[in-house]
Amino acid sequence: MPLRHFLYRCPDCGHDPSEGDGDQVECPGCGVRFQRNRDGLIHRHRPGESPEVAVPAELGRKLEAFDREDSGVRTAKVHLRTVSREEPVRFRGAVTGFHEVLEAPEPGELQVDHEELRFVPSGVGKVLRWPLLTLRSLQASSSSIQVRPPGMELASFRFDSDSPRRWEQLLARRLRKAWIRAGRGEIVELQPRIVAEGDVRGSESDVASAGGRACDGREAEVDR
Repeated sequence: MPLRHFLYRCPDCGHDPSEGDGDQVECPGCGVRFQRNRDGLIHRHRPGESPEVAVPAELGRKLEAFDREDSGVRTAKVHLRTVSREEPVRFRGAVTGFHEVLEAPEPGELQVDHEELRFVPSGVGKVLRWPLLTLRSLQASSSSIQVRPPGMELASFRFDSDSPRRWEQLLARRLRKAWIRAGRGEIVELQPRIVAEGDVRGSESDVASAGGRACDGREAEVDR
């Protein structure tokens, strides 16, 4: 993963976006530079100061603090690929599994506000709109994010220049807020499916109830 995908904005001053390629990032606002060496350590170079090792967890917390101030609509140029069906995998005439069939990539703009996620195609095409409360999962890879919207198995967004990590965290924050506003509780899992605290408690209660009924049955059998 390019360092800029992690440090997509400056953790020192909050300038957004940062600039750089590969293992180097520079802030055009305050001039601080970050470099990831072969040993995997990230070094911070502030103007006029000696280089120092920067702890990734600390950098992440600073980014999150700046990100929490973001509001309104966020956009990014992407290529969308969808999975609308699965096809069987066969070996010697027997079905051994299934694989997802990805459609051809379509360029466009990804948009998100506090209510819905949208994909606006670059050419002629229908704008796809998904209320946040209808998304069934969220996960990220090194260059893309994937969601499971209603009506399709998967929607994968590969970013032209923006950071998948930024978008994963942005969508996670807005999903959590949307679920709380709707009274669905705090989200505790985002993949393989979105799960809230109430879902977990309900499952545990069902298991306990089932266990209690089984115990009652065994006792009645012994009594007989």
